[in-house]
Amino acid sequence: MKKHFSWMLFTSLIWAMILCFPHPALPKENTLSVATSIAPLASLIKEIAGNEAEVICIIPPGSEPHTFELKPKDMVRLEKAKLLFAVGWNFENFIKQLLIHLSEKVDIVEVNKGIEPIYYASKEPNPHIWLSANNIITITHTIAEYLSQIDPSNREYYFKNAQSLITKIQELHHRFSQKFRSLKNRSFIASHPSWSYLARDYDLQEIGVLEEGPHQIPSPRAIKDLIQKAREKGTKLVLADRLHNPQLAEMIAREIGGKVLYLDVLGSPDTSCWELLERNLEPIYQALSEHEQPDNSN
Repeated sequence: MKKHFSWMLFTSLIWAMILCFPHPALPKENTLSVATSIAPLASLIKEIAGNEAEVICIIPPGSEPHTFELKPKDMVRLEKAKLLFAVGWNFENFIKQLLIHLSEKVDIVEVNKGIEPIYYASKEPNPHIWLSANNIITITHTIAEYLSQIDPSNREYYFKNAQSLITKIQELHHRFSQKFRSLKNRSFIASHPSWSYLARDYDLQEIGVLEEGPHQIPSPRAIKDLIQKAREKGTKLVLADRLHNPQLAEMIAREIGGKVLYLDVLGSPDTSCWELLERNLEPIYQALSEHEQPDNSN
């Protein structure tokens, strides 16, 4: 009898421990599967969809999006996706390959809808739309709307999360609008046209771009003219990233007596889009502030 009682007590304690200690939630059945090309869009979708969707990010951090090619393992991951959110404007060159090989049709949504494009010298629209507070707000609306269309039972949830995200972006945008407004010289050179939309948000002046596309190196004459232009305008800042010819950016900075600021263009799927924005905006502001006195006339 005593042994039987001891066994019952032991069993009860084990069950109590199982119930009390945290354990991972089981995956929901029929979870909506959504894919996207780059980490900034993946983070947006995660913030809007929460636990109601599995988000697949196709291009890994550190890869060059313009030249990325799908691998067989990517095709396997994408087989179950119902939606694919893409930047569009010829940013994702692998989309045609995807459409040919997927057995099930996936709906592709280009998140550039409603965004006024900035054009390259080649007349092609600049696709780096996620590095702008104003654009992120538009993209957030687009994502919430299309998630709601494919999963209408969670429409209220998606738009509630979207509005919470938009509020954070608006607060960030307002704060940096005030900070940049205090600067007299807001000019910079870009190693790649990743920052054109951010410049438009805050009335910054991008006086030149070193490399519009992969391996598109400017001519010696174009480099000479850009250096002269920077000297005339007092430009001291080159915005760069590690994916696009840092050697050329460093050379230009030396010639104009300025500095190269290396920024994060793509972040990671676990970095929220507004955190990525702040991570880039603050160093840009600080770098521009180093070379002038704030304008206190306003």
